[in-house]
Amino acid sequence: MEKATILVVEDEAITAMNLQLQLQHMGYDVPDTVAKGEDAIDKAREIRPDLLLMDIALAGQIDGIEAARQIRLTNDIPVIYLSAYTDNMLSERAKDTEPFGYLSKPITDSDLFNTIEMALYKHSVEKVQKKSEEKYRLLFNNLINPITVYDLNGKILVINIAGAKNLGRSPEELQGKSLYEIIPEAKDIIVKRIHKVVRSKQGIDNIEDLIKIPSGEERWFLSNHQPLKDDSGKIYAVQVISYDITERKMAEEKTIKVAKEWEATFDSISDMVSIHDKDFNLVRVNKAFCDLLKKKREEIIGKKCYEVLHERNEPWPECPHKQTMKVKEPFTEEFFEPKLGIYLQVSTSPIFDENREIIGTVHIAKDITDRKKTEKRINKSLEEK
Repeated sequence: MEKATILVVEDEAITAMNLQLQLQHMGYDVPDTVAKGEDAIDKAREIRPDLLLMDIALAGQIDGIEAARQIRLTNDIPVIYLSAYTDNMLSERAKDTEPFGYLSKPITDSDLFNTIEMALYKHSVEKVQKKSEEKYRLLFNNLINPITVYDLNGKILVINIAGAKNLGRSPEELQGKSLYEIIPEAKDIIVKRIHKVVRSKQGIDNIEDLIKIPSGEERWFLSNHQPLKDDSGKIYAVQVISYDITERKMAEEKTIKVAKEWEATFDSISDMVSIHDKDFNLVRVNKAFCDLLKKKREEIIGKKCYEVLHERNEPWPECPHKQTMKVKEPFTEEFFEPKLGIYLQVSTSPIFDENREIIGTVHIAKDITDRKKTEKRINKSLEEK
């Protein structure tokens, strides 16, 4: 096991020498001792010890507490204070430097060893914790999704960079601030959601909000609210994870617009147009189709075409849909439809999936009754001649 390096800072030469010998006998590496706070700062920077044994009362311009404070600013080195007496003012100042222990002179071997080992152990644990916390902090701040944790009064406890960016500030500026002050227009919504989480003791998922960000742009966010509980199970805060869904909403709006435009075009066709799946179900029909049958779309969609059009329980043998499904090619036929009392010219075209498998057909039915009547009159005239 590698020896721990200790720097002794003690202005009494005999005490410093005795401490050095004690520590070396215990197996520690003590390369030097210094008597002044200024020298301690320089030596700590030079040898980077694992621990400082620092006498509080030192000769020189700065005492041990100030020396420890300056060392801690640049180096993460645990400090144990040595003192021959107790002074409340010194003790209060010493607390600010977060010491890992105190030893009163004269110092016994057991007290010295136990205090040092405990300090080294606590510091090693803290280093692991700090490293873990730093990894979490980096992960938390590098997430592209905004995350905010606020207490039940709307005060921000934690917020990541993405969340702070949406509010036009840094996480440091926002921490501890009230959401009600930052976005007063959203106060009622936030209060209601806090009450709902506390009342139900469960999260609220998939809430969509249109939010104006500091740039003035309006963006859509999908958010999930989860309660945070203490050890007793009491809810003390709400965690909100948001997802920017602006592009998705824009795509949805565009799809709806295109669908409406397509529907308008579909309905503007004077011929009967219908789409059938491979099982003869009517998937879509245009206005002309509905008008001819004098039915609403909801009365037609999902029904079998032969039931709606021909009042049959099965397709008739020469069904255009059946023919197209069989040969996988367009098919056209003319026939008289007794139910409607008209002649129809029906053209069907196959619909394929990405694997070129036929999944349905498109039907265009044209009323050719007038044409058929004209043809009959011409044929009759020819026969009479």
